[in-house]
Amino acid sequence: MEKFTYGWRSWLYQFSLIFIALSFLSGGVWLTSINWLGYEWFSRSGSIVVVLGVISGFGGIFLEQVLRSRLIVQERIALLKARRKFRSINAPEEYATTEISRIEKHFDDLEQGLQQALKIRAGALEFILVIVGTLVWAFGDILMNKWFLT
Repeated sequence: MEKFTYGWRSWLYQFSLIFIALSFLSGGVWLTSINWLGYEWFSRSGSIVVVLGVISGFGGIFLEQVLRSRLIVQERIALLKARRKFRSINAPEEYATTEISRIEKHFDDLEQGLQQALKIRAGALEFILVIVGTLVWAFGDILMNKWFLT
């Protein structure tokens, strides 16, 4: 079974979410350090990181649907080419049925591998962002109060 590749866009999406989350967290630290309108900015940035984690989950679902639809189109093209080839060479019915079943099984295996890999990758990023964001949201004001106001 060959592996399905995601391409550079998926990696760019994940790295951009991580970069945005780190930017909000560092901005929250900076705003807290200058005490601009209070010291809760770091904990507020944690809530934005939680939102980014939720967006990451929806982005994973969207990416799965896009890649799945591309895979379905590729499967249809492969089946049409195979059927045309079998008609042109007058292949026996058993041979054509066996080959079509093999092509369908190949694409079903690719789809299962795609879904499993996407759930792991998107789920891990979502989990990390939600956990870190929640911890910062819950305890960020205590940390910043201890570091900058004492």
